[in-house]
Amino acid sequence: MGKLDKNRKPMRVGGMAFFSSLFFLSVLAILNFCLLTKLWSSEAFVHLQSFALGVVPGLFVAAYFIQGRGSVLIHEFKHSLVSGLVGNRARSMNVKKDSGHFEYEYTKHTAQYNAFISMAPYITPLFTIPAAALAFAFWRQSHDLMCVVVGMGYGIDLLLNMRDISRRQTDITMIRGGYLVGVLYIAAMNAAILSILLAWVFEDTIGLQYLLYGLWHLVLQIVAYYRAAPAALSSL
Repeated sequence: MGKLDKNRKPMRVGGMAFFSSLFFLSVLAILNFCLLTKLWSSEAFVHLQSFALGVVPGLFVAAYFIQGRGSVLIHEFKHSLVSGLVGNRARSMNVKKDSGHFEYEYTKHTAQYNAFISMAPYITPLFTIPAAALAFAFWRQSHDLMCVVVGMGYGIDLLLNMRDISRRQTDITMIRGGYLVGVLYIAAMNAAILSILLAWVFEDTIGLQYLLYGLWHLVLQIVAYYRAAPAALSSL
């Protein structure tokens, strides 16, 4: 069993699971944004305006109302949330006005998740998911109103996820490969989340189904290619 203090004991984290997910997220984001062009229409533009109408006040709330200890608490809570989800034991959390840290115990089996815990404050849609749940529960009959509500949650997450990115953040610099790899992962994850949200904004659940079909089609093409490769080589 090991102990990791997110502030006091910087160490290199990030293994096969982390870099595999980085590759997958990068491919997924690129694929999704390519597919989004097929979903674009005048109606999608109207829905996008509704989404943006929610994002703007969300950015405002995060910028002016979530500051100081509140911002630090959310940052450290995201560490704690992901750490708990993978089965680690929390040891302590310290929240100050301008800084904080979260300390937890990990095992040999959960050590592979340390990089995800480190990245948690920059990739976790902490407000988007509850906003989506509320929207589906109370405003399912109006897609545009749902877009506004979800957009507000996303706007809060977007600013909070981006605001703390800095070379001084050990959360990012402790990633194996350094700051640039950490930022690349943050960008890939946030791009993937945005692409999924936009598909839903454009065409509701049909848009999500379209992205899933596109991913499935890509997987089938890859499988078909690798199955055909040995036969092609043997015929040479």
